[in-house]
Amino acid sequence: MFVTASMEGQPHCTIVEPSRYFQNEIIIPIVQMVTSIKNVKENNKVSIHVTKENKEYFGDSTQYKIKAIAKIEKKGKMFDEVKHFEETERLPEGWTVKGIVRAKIVYVDEVVG
Repeated sequence: MFVTASMEGQPHCTIVEPSRYFQNEIIIPIVQMVTSIKNVKENNKVSIHVTKENKEYFGDSTQYKIKAIAKIEKKGKMFDEVKHFEETERLPEGWTVKGIVRAKIVYVDEVVG
């Protein structure tokens, strides 16, 4: 779950699947995130909710609330790697990665219960 807010404080939430974790950053491909990207440009403080499934016990999982500072990239080595991976391994044919969100982790809180 990727949560952003406009400059006026209007929240927006969308489901995402991060492409990778790299040096204290969560990398999220931009495919159809029009409102989220508009919000990040206005207000780079974001929240990401991550669930880590426990493969040993069905239904057991650990959840994390992550606060981060986001920036958008549309070129560079990381963008090229993510674009290639997503378009060849994960996305439906014809879909394209238009950019990436690099969310630098500021704070992580484990959710219990």
